[in-house]
Amino acid sequence: LANKDIDAKYKRCRKFQEGIHYSFVFTGGDNIIHYDFSDESSLKILSDKVVVKNLCGRAMVIVDDDNSKNKSRKQKFFNELGGRFITLIVVEIENLLSHEVIEKTVKSFDTWKGENFVSKNFKGQKEVEKIRLGTYIDKHLTKGVNSKGKKLFSKKGVPAGKDATLNCKTDFANYALKHITFDNMTDSSKKLVEQVLDFILSNNR
Repeated sequence: LANKDIDAKYKRCRKFQEGIHYSFVFTGGDNIIHYDFSDESSLKILSDKVVVKNLCGRAMVIVDDDNSKNKSRKQKFFNELGGRFITLIVVEIENLLSHEVIEKTVKSFDTWKGENFVSKNFKGQKEVEKIRLGTYIDKHLTKGVNSKGKKLFSKKGVPAGKDATLNCKTDFANYALKHITFDNMTDSSKKLVEQVLDFILSNNR
């Protein structure tokens, strides 16, 4: 991290190794229902769920806001995990990216290289946080630019009137990583990174 104070605070994290000091497990959205985070589980639950306390020492769970979907499930997880359960303020985690990073990432795809987008079509950061990125890119960011023969980003099969998620999340993430710096991160993404690092540090004393 470029910020001097933050860099000093988390200096020790540079020595940590994934798989030893921390691990990431990606649940793939609604697959989180197959994970049990409670300290006690009945035999029935044990038979069809992954008991996280047997997988790792402690878990921090981060979920998308997903337009306030699954409120009761989120409340259940919060009751079990307390401060170790984080619901993002954005519809999906990729919406934490700044507009600068989103634009540069789109231009990383071959068919969009060298294109100039019309700034008047851009939405503010608060609005971008609530629009699934596939729809935002196709209907706002690239609006007014000839898209014939160019890659589209909205996932197909989404009902009319619904925002579409990205159809290339892995590629988009890999390209985005090349453009993210401390200075162009959103405040929300910086806060989340600090929460994750604080959790890792607290479990590696």
